[in-house]
Amino acid sequence: MALVLDKNRAKTDELLDAYNESKKNSKGYYKKGRFKLDRHYIRDDHQFKKRYITPYDTIIYSSNIGILQLAQRLTAKEFLDGYHSFTFGKKTNIDLPYEKRGLLHTLRQYQAYENQNRPNVYKATDSYGQGMRATFIQLLTAYSTFNNDGKIVTPYVVSNILDPYNSKNNTKTKRTPPKQIIKPTTANIIKDMLIQTVKEGTGKNTDIENLQIGGKTGTAQIAKKGRYARDYISSFFGFANDQYNNRYTIGVSVFEPSWRYHYASSSAAVVFRDIVNTMSKQGRLVKE
Repeated sequence: MALVLDKNRAKTDELLDAYNESKKNSKGYYKKGRFKLDRHYIRDDHQFKKRYITPYDTIIYSSNIGILQLAQRLTAKEFLDGYHSFTFGKKTNIDLPYEKRGLLHTLRQYQAYENQNRPNVYKATDSYGQGMRATFIQLLTAYSTFNNDGKIVTPYVVSNILDPYNSKNNTKTKRTPPKQIIKPTTANIIKDMLIQTVKEGTGKNTDIENLQIGGKTGTAQIAKKGRYARDYISSFFGFANDQYNNRYTIGVSVFEPSWRYHYASSSAAVVFRDIVNTMSKQGRLVKE
């Protein structure tokens, strides 16, 4: 979403087909949307009371169909370079050993059908996070951008490196300065989308009075033996800010929650809220 908006390929109030053509049910909802891509269908989990959705709806209600349509507006190179700019498929250079790069598809795969006005399956699935691999720290680093006016921050575990035997050699960790990867206006639009997701969407369980909370749920199927199993990693990534400029980007992942809680809204989001409440009690976030 950030990449498409940053290149002016979408407007926040435009309408996208939800592909949910049917008669409304007794509660006024259409059937869950399904988008045909080659011989397969990509489906949404959320039902809408309307046939067309906005980019805001796409984020707030986790619409696979909405985001895959927007992703097609990026060229293969824009798509891959954009993901790399958010550290996906690359190392974040966190100060820990054995960091993994994750996995994206190749430029050649993203280029399939590029000049034939046909949707690309790799852009489609990668746009909502299925078919690619990302690490926890890559996601956390990416989310820091939306709480930092479009500047991405290199993560560190510690702020200082000390030599206990020689105080003269104590040095500050060399920090990479934040890099501007999207416009501040774009970052603030995404930030607002994430705030609205907490106010009225899948992140409702994280809303806390007198704090600015924004974030996004994620419910990812785990691949086993080349197929997606009915096991999940539920996550909630977002931010918590107070009026005194205390700002935190926080991520929570829950591995294989019980089936009753496999949606992130009832597992990872609840843990996120508990963390923020604990920080408030410690005085690291001030509610008033």
